[in-house]
Amino acid sequence: MRSGAGAPRRWRESHMALILVADDDPDIARLVAFHLKYNGYEVTLARDGTEALARARETAPDLILLDWMMPGMDGLECLTALKGDPATRGIPVVLMTARAQQADVQAGIAAGAAAYLVKPFELDHLIRTVKEAVG
Repeated sequence: MRSGAGAPRRWRESHMALILVADDDPDIARLVAFHLKYNGYEVTLARDGTEALARARETAPDLILLDWMMPGMDGLECLTALKGDPATRGIPVVLMTARAQQADVQAGIAAGAAAYLVKPFELDHLIRTVKEAVG
């Protein structure tokens, strides 16, 4: 398990990788969380970019799964803030979004996303992407 560069990993009782899932759709968030837990990951949830940024700073997750289209601070704004903060810049972020245009993918990767999943995605693909990102 890795931890964000510059941010000491917070002590946790579990040795499982912690994944922060940020999505304003509670059904998607619960589905993703269920499959992550089933595959041995610890999960914490956020409903928008502002909450995701705060949780990332509090918990130093091993990976962030971030929806792009959320109210308030959207995922791309959150990603930019995460990558601009020394405490969170080393945490890999995977964007999960319905934005499938090549320009959107390029913008997400340019902002610092480690990977880009277009909704709807296969849950097996999600788990493979998570395994690759957390090592």
